[in-house]
Amino acid sequence: MLGWRLGDYRLALLFAGSVVLLASVVYWYADRIATGMVGARELAPTEALPFQQAVDRLAPRAGVVRPRLYVIRDGFPRALSAGRGARGGAAIAVSSGLLAVATPAELEGIVAHELAHLRNRDVLVQTLAVTLAAAVIELSRLGGLFQRGLLFALGPLAASLQHLLLSPNREYDADRVAAELCGSPHGLADALLRLEQAMEIVSFQASPVTEPLYTANPFAEEGLATLFVTHPPLGMRVARLRALDPDWREKLRAARACRARPQLPGHGKDERAAGIRSAPDPGRKEMGGDLLSREIALRVPSARAGLTSLFGMGRGVSPLL
Repeated sequence: MLGWRLGDYRLALLFAGSVVLLASVVYWYADRIATGMVGARELAPTEALPFQQAVDRLAPRAGVVRPRLYVIRDGFPRALSAGRGARGGAAIAVSSGLLAVATPAELEGIVAHELAHLRNRDVLVQTLAVTLAAAVIELSRLGGLFQRGLLFALGPLAASLQHLLLSPNREYDADRVAAELCGSPHGLADALLRLEQAMEIVSFQASPVTEPLYTANPFAEEGLATLFVTHPPLGMRVARLRALDPDWREKLRAARACRARPQLPGHGKDERAAGIRSAPDPGRKEMGGDLLSREIALRVPSARAGLTSLFGMGRGVSPLL
């Protein structure tokens, strides 16, 4: 009896030590585990300079240590953050597709959103939730012929872990902080609409357990992926961001009217630029110009900017003009 008790005690110690060791590894290497799950690689100092410059500019404002930067060699526009939080041990990854299509203001808004997650430290909870859910899903592979049945049994359990640990309000808070860091909510709002456009055109194939890491849910809400949706509706996020600048419709109409005004002979680009900057928003200075000129730059139709971004329309968002 005494020997059995000692053996049971040692087994319990071994189990507890294994749990502590595993938790320590996940905590200290959370960013590398998450970036490895999505196939990201660390950026070289000379790669994706606009992305790196945006991080260098916004990280001190957010009060966070500059995270490690990664790129995902994928044409689907997406971004994510993972790791421990504001004091180090964090990473931000963007896809090559996002770097190709995002305007500077949109890229800045996405970077600010991910830095806000680091500052709020909810990135640690997100990373741990994803790691735990992925471990539960991987258990289904042990089932052999019964793998599909185990997946349907363990999938809801993994999703429940994520919903227990994560609240949709974390995204609203990160959006608000991102708008403060950028000085304008419209860069992030336009970026969210651009991400939605990509989801409507191209399907995204990956493990749905990684959904909490991304700026917006990149998965089609069908099948098993519906269980892992932790982001609030994108339309609600865009509407809340627009509401942070309630006069933006009037500013945009005035800007469009200014652009449509016929030019007098002998007046060139300098006068047109002066007309654009004649009515800045008092007290709201933007990097590279005032808010009004920046809003015009965001909404000039181009080969890359579609009608959704121009008019602020998206899933769950009514026409704003």
